[in-house]
Amino acid sequence: MKTFLKREQVEEKARGTLSKFEDCGGSLAPPIDVDLVGELVYDLQIDWVVINEDSRTILGGLYPRKRRIAMNETHIEKFRQKPGLERFTKGHEIGHWVLHVDEASLDYPVLPGMEIEPDILCRDGESSWRERQAEWFSSALLMPADILIPVCQNSDLLHRPSLYKIAEKFDVTITALSVRLSQLKLNYMDDRGNLYRSREEYAGQKSFI
Repeated sequence: MKTFLKREQVEEKARGTLSKFEDCGGSLAPPIDVDLVGELVYDLQIDWVVINEDSRTILGGLYPRKRRIAMNETHIEKFRQKPGLERFTKGHEIGHWVLHVDEASLDYPVLPGMEIEPDILCRDGESSWRERQAEWFSSALLMPADILIPVCQNSDLLHRPSLYKIAEKFDVTITALSVRLSQLKLNYMDDRGNLYRSREEYAGQKSFI
C-alpha cells in the first residue's frame, strides 16, 4: 500500500497520467477517452462481468495481477440512465491503480493458500481515504483544471443549464462536475442545489437566515 496522499498530490498524479497519455498520441480534448488512457498508459484492460455484492452497490473493481478493470454488468442499466457515471467509475479504478497498487509487488510469488487477486472494489457510498483519493483522481483526470477553467470562464456558473452543457462536454455527471467546480473554487452548490459564486458567499447569506 502506498503512503497517504493529499488532494494536491493526487491532482499532480492525474496530470502526470494525462501527460503520458498525450505522449502516447492521446487527445486531451474533452471528453477524454478514459478507456484509452487505461490501455495506452498503464496497459489496463476494461471488461464487463457480474461482480457479487454485499450490502452495498459495487460499480466496478480492479484486479491488479491481471491488469484488469471490471465493470459490474449488474448495473449496466444504471450506467445507461446516468451518463458520465461509467466513465467516472473507470477513472476511479485507474486512480486505484496509480495511487494504491505497488506494481513491483505484483511480480512477487505468492504462498499456497494466499489470496492471489488483491481485489479493490468500488462500493457505492464508501468514504475511506483510499476511496476519496480515487474520486479525486477520476475528477482531475476527466476534468483537468487547465482545460475546465477556460471553459468555465466563458460560462455562467450560476445558471444551471450552463452547468449541464459543461457536464455534457466533458461527459461527466452533473454531481461530479459540481464537486469539481467546488474543489477549484469556481462556484459552490449547497445541499439543496442552490448555486453561489463561492462557499464564502453561501456562508455569508446563511448567516442572515
